[in-house]
Amino acid sequence: MPNPTSLKPNKKLNMSPYRQHLPQLDGGLFLNDAGLETDLIFNHGIDIPEFAAHTLFDGGQGQTALRQYMEGFLTLARDTGAGFVLDTQTWRAQSRFCEGLAQDAAAEAQRYHSEQLGWLAETDVDMVTALTFTQADEAIGVVRAADELGLPVVVSFTVETDGNLPTGQSLAEAIAMVDDATNSAAAYYMVNCAHPDHFSGRMKDEAWSHRIRGIRCNASRMSHAELDESLVLDDGDPVELAADYSNLKQAMPWLNVFGGCRGSDLRHVSAIAAAVGG
Repeated sequence: MPNPTSLKPNKKLNMSPYRQHLPQLDGGLFLNDAGLETDLIFNHGIDIPEFAAHTLFDGGQGQTALRQYMEGFLTLARDTGAGFVLDTQTWRAQSRFCEGLAQDAAAEAQRYHSEQLGWLAETDVDMVTALTFTQADEAIGVVRAADELGLPVVVSFTVETDGNLPTGQSLAEAIAMVDDATNSAAAYYMVNCAHPDHFSGRMKDEAWSHRIRGIRCNASRMSHAELDESLVLDDGDPVELAADYSNLKQAMPWLNVFGGCRGSDLRHVSAIAAAVGG
């Protein structure tokens, strides 16, 4: 088996029309989906082993629910005239979890993520979105791996209730660190798996914040720890969440990719699309 770091995309096989230039970078409204796992588990009674939605592709009720879920968002995008960033359900990078990285954390992360990215580079995917990243070192690794394979990559950081990454690093510091280490190779950045209240006060009209183009927020204001322990779904208020998005859009008019995360569903993204689409 070839070394993952040596994998190169097969240009003959790749038919991606957007890999050379992502249309999101030209502006216009783009939507994402929402909190897939929490929606299917709590709202539709679908069991998702290990919280990993790709297990639903084996067929049956789960695959039907997954298709219906995605069709709802695609219909919303069509009806609102928005573009849609359709993410595959492969958020678990591999079968093991990357822990205890040493001083060469970014290099180890690059090796770690190169295997899956190498597989994706052989397909017709247009881009890779690295969601819910908690540390800059790993983000550097995935950006380097994607860049080496010719894949546009978007890094989406998550933050705690204080607006900082779980490591304590600020969004500004994390984005600057990744850009400095990768020659700004990431197409853009996002923030996900946090409520707007957790980070909106940190957003300034500065160079680092202009690198953020998308948000996929939780419907709940609870912390990650509280959400992990909760046995009931906190789906918040779709209209209130949409107003928060609208406020962020006014403060950061360059934002143009909007979706949801934990606790959100089609109701939330529909309200968001109406609030920011004007």
